[in-house]
Amino acid sequence: MKFSEIYKRYWPYIRGYKFQYVMVLIGILLTVTATAGTAQIMQPLMDNMFIKKEADMLYIIPALLVGIYVIKSLGRYLQAVYNTYIGMHIVSRLRENLLDKIVHMDMQFLYTNRSGELISRITNDIARIQYFVSTMMPELVRESLTVVALVGYVIYLNATLAFWALFVMPVLIFPIIKITKRLKRLSHRSQEKNADLMT
Repeated sequence: MKFSEIYKRYWPYIRGYKFQYVMVLIGILLTVTATAGTAQIMQPLMDNMFIKKEADMLYIIPALLVGIYVIKSLGRYLQAVYNTYIGMHIVSRLRENLLDKIVHMDMQFLYTNRSGELISRITNDIARIQYFVSTMMPELVRESLTVVALVGYVIYLNATLAFWALFVMPVLIFPIIKITKRLKRLSHRSQEKNADLMT
């Protein structure tokens, strides 16, 4: 299933939490900024503090590091709180809708489908939806922005190094794609085994 189809399917559930997603986005931006700031602070740490031995840097660098990690922790906190809020509320709505649908199902459907499979789908599938909505989607945005910020910083520092890094990275993607496909197949097998166990 394509990402656009997934997004379209879950949009009715997602659109009611715009404020929470804005807070998650603020948390992501704080985290990405702090991550880029950690990379930026390494140069004065090495050059001014260790090589030039500037005494002022003994106070400035630790204070900056504490500030960076406070910003990063605040960003992570906002993400964790609002992601959990969104996930729990969407899951409760999905379970209510699913319960209503199953209660009004034709009895023939309930006779032709194994009860274990239905229970497995109600519990496991909704848990996966919660993971997608509250964890996977924000992490995708956060990691994408982090990659963009760090790649931009590397290009700013050294364009030649950035060229080699960007040339090698696509080569590493192919094994990851193969691993992802295998994990997807294993996930389907796991779902079937859960249904058998429930039955």
